[in-house]
Amino acid sequence: MDDKKYTRICKCCGIEFATNINRAVLCSAECRKRQKTLDKTARNKAKLDVFRQEKPCLVCLNVFKPIRVDSNFCSESCRSKHTRAKRKKHNIEQNILCKISGCNKPVHLTGFCHAHYAASKYIAKPVKQGNCLHCGKEFIYKKSKKFCSAKCGYTYKSRLNGVKPAHRLKEVVCKECKCTFKPRRIEFSTFCSRDCSISYQTKHGIKRGNSWESQKTCSARRKQRMKANGFERINKTKVFERDKWTCHICGCKTPKSKRGTIEMDAPEVDHIIPLAAGGSHTYSNVACACKRCNIKKSTKPLGQLNFGII
Repeated sequence: MDDKKYTRICKCCGIEFATNINRAVLCSAECRKRQKTLDKTARNKAKLDVFRQEKPCLVCLNVFKPIRVDSNFCSESCRSKHTRAKRKKHNIEQNILCKISGCNKPVHLTGFCHAHYAASKYIAKPVKQGNCLHCGKEFIYKKSKKFCSAKCGYTYKSRLNGVKPAHRLKEVVCKECKCTFKPRRIEFSTFCSRDCSISYQTKHGIKRGNSWESQKTCSARRKQRMKANGFERINKTKVFERDKWTCHICGCKTPKSKRGTIEMDAPEVDHIIPLAAGGSHTYSNVACACKRCNIKKSTKPLGQLNFGII
């Protein structure tokens, strides 16, 4: 037996439906949801129509339809004109004058009046003379410079970092095509070109790739080795202080100020027996090393194990 008393027509979909509620207007939850969104969009449209009524620009008095609620100018040029006029009025009221002696006009920008500000844009920058830090040769410059040429700058910086300059690198034999070539920057280059590197890797079954996925798998593999061979939580500062900020391979000083930099004498934690060779990640197997020695050492076991307790 049907207990529904009233029959109504749905406001949203227009279908006739039976209900017990006298004031029911919508037939289902889906219609209620749809009607809610329709009402919301109608309210927003009504608000926009109120706010976006045409109004005159404060500067040129042209009638325009504003994009935003608080828009008072028809264009960017009108807005800048209004700002300049406002600033000029303020400068006149406060008696702020041009910094050029003898000029009694109000300030426009950067301490100058309109005429002097326009003239200051075309004043040539002063030319300076200095000595090159590398070769000592005198040279003329406009901006602050320390070197007379890019070659001098690279040579000076590479000597500081302990890397040979590009024009002084020795010729190397390519591993793949056996031709002799001069490496560009890194002194331990082994291939003359990218093609030779790729062909060598494919022949010997070396997996290559610098993608984020390959980096992620490498880091995961490294963590597995650390846990398998022996693992301790290592405080790098304690290791550096134990070794007195000195490289355990070449004996050079590794200053604390250069930690985390790209300098060749920057301090780094080095595994004496590498993780790839079965070494553990413990205080006895780590030591302070300079960046240069750490790069050259790679996965070779080198150095004396530390059995001192920290």
